[in-house]
Amino acid sequence: TVLHFAIRPWQRGEAIDQNRSLTYEQVQEDSIYSWLNCNPVFVLKCRYYFQETDGIPISDRVDGHPLSVGKEEQVLFFEVGKQFLFLTKKQREYLFAKNVVNSLEFETWYEYILSLLSFICSCCSRKATADRRLSWADGASEQGLLDGN
Repeated sequence: TVLHFAIRPWQRGEAIDQNRSLTYEQVQEDSIYSWLNCNPVFVLKCRYYFQETDGIPISDRVDGHPLSVGKEEQVLFFEVGKQFLFLTKKQREYLFAKNVVNSLEFETWYEYILSLLSFICSCCSRKATADRRLSWADGASEQGLLDGN
């Protein structure tokens, strides 16, 4: 830690890796990405060599070979910002229905500002339209157009 380095800068401590004893499957349960779905060449190989064009696996080619598949057994390439593709359909529907947002993301605040500006512009536009109608009605009544004369 920083405090340890400030007090004893020349003494080295060993870093303890808490995940060292975990298996690949245990780590994969807690994370979305892995080497299998981050390597574009491997993902293309999984999609076009181990599967038919309609997504059905070719059993004699797969034969225990690991594939870069998501939760719904479809070959996916991991991209930052596209993590929702690795969720099941039910999980995605839940997130979109609840409108889950992250306040640490720039886009969240950007969308809030745009919606606020849109609201302000629509209010100003309605007021300007009402003012125009009112001034037109005043001008028309002065000229006797609204009285039917």
